[in-house]
Formats: sequence, C-alpha cells, structure tokens
Amino acid sequence: MPNPNRPRTELTDVERIHLAHLVEDHAASFYGPAGAFTFTFGDAVRYTAEGYVEKVFTDVDRNTLWDLVRAELEARPEILQRGRLTDTQRADNARRRTDAAAVHDRTALDALRDGRWDDALAAIDLAEREAPLRSGIHNWESIRSHIRAARDAAEALTTEQAP
Repeated sequence: MPNPNRPRTELTDVERIHLAHLVEDHAASFYGPAGAFTFTFGDAVRYTAEGYVEKVFTDVDRNTLWDLVRAELEARPEILQRGRLTDTQRADNARRRTDAAAVHDRTALDALRDGRWDDALAAIDLAEREAPLRSGIHNWESIRSHIRAARDAAEALTTEQAP
C-alpha cells in the first residue's frame, strides 16, 4: 500500500498522456529567444514542470515530474522546434482531443444500448486516452460506473427471469 505521506513516483498511462498534452501545449513558450531573454532546453523543462505539470499532479514527486517532462521533450524535439503556440492553437489542440474522444464516447453509447458492456468500457478507455480531462457533468470514471451499473442491472434482470 502506498505511503500517504510520501509523494508518488509513477504516473498511470492516462496521466502520462495528460502530462504529454501539457508539455505539447506549453513547453515551447519557454524555449528560444523572447525579448531580451533566451530560454534554454532546461528552462523549458523547469517552467513547464513548475507552471503547469506540478499544478496538476500535486501528489507526485517533483523530481519525477521534471524527469518526465525532460523525457517527453527529448523524445519529441518537434515540440520546441515548432515554436510557441498561441492561445488559439492550444484551444485547437484541446478541441481536436475532445473531438477524438467524442468518437469513442459515441461508440461506447452505441455499445451500451446494445448491451455490449465490455465494448462500452473499452471505448471509454480509448476516449480517456484521447482527452484525459473530460468536460461536462461526468468524468470518465463516473461514466464507467454508469456502464457497470447498467450491466449489473441487466444481469440481475436476466437472473430473475431465468427459470
């Protein structure tokens, strides 16, 4: 069991995707010339980690987060090479992620209506990977709970109707 007094040193796969989105959207803002300053690779790591990543993953070890940001930038140098993103470009990224998740969300709804519970849950998993932060009334886990509740209710009904 994890020690609640010690920060985590690992992220889930979905959390890593969320971290990658934060790096993709913000790291280039802290790289290259900006007025009288020139930001380095290390600056991009530091300010992305401090300004965005640490605020989301408050229960994760700081060094772990910095290492993950550094690794993401090393693996994807195009993030820094393409230059700073505008607010419009970041909004476009978010919209693209949300649209991709919505495709899987609709697939899950179709599967739910057909009683294909495992397919519905798998589609929600894919949706979450596209857009880890879901806007609206329900988050991904609450949607999973609704699918499981529908499955359990359908199974209970089937059991009651059995001879």
